[in-house]
Parts: sequence; structure tokens; C-alpha cells
Amino acid sequence: MPELLLAEDRIDFDVDLRELQGQDRLDLFCGFLRAIGTCLAKPVSMATEGGGPGEVFLRFDPVADEVRLTAS
Repeated sequence: MPELLLAEDRIDFDVDLRELQGQDRLDLFCGFLRAIGTCLAKPVSMATEGGGPGEVFLRFDPVADEVRLTAS
């Protein structure tokens, strides 16, 4: 059974990437990241399951107000 890690400054949830097929679904998900980041006025990162900061592949930047694909 996976261990649940909790922290006051972190929100973790799972996303099934198979559900993000197509530009419309990806746009919807990026809007979700933007909504969270805007509401909290903080960056929001999407990483691989169990991944750390080095495995982030999408990031919402509240200063630029955009979701960016990060270089791997």
C-alpha cells in the first residue's frame, strides 16, 4: 500500500494521464492548474507519480500567469 505523505504547504492528488487525450482535455487540465495557482497565489507543479522537484513536467507560474511545459 502506498504511503500517504502530508504537508501543510502541499496538495497532492492523482491524475490519470489517459484522461488528458486531446488538446481540449489538456486545456481543461491546465485551466485547473491555473485556477489553483491563482487562488493560492503560488506556483503549481505537476510531477510524475512519486516524483520529486526534478521530475516536474508542467508548472503554473502565477507571475507570468501561464502553464509551461518544463524541460526534461
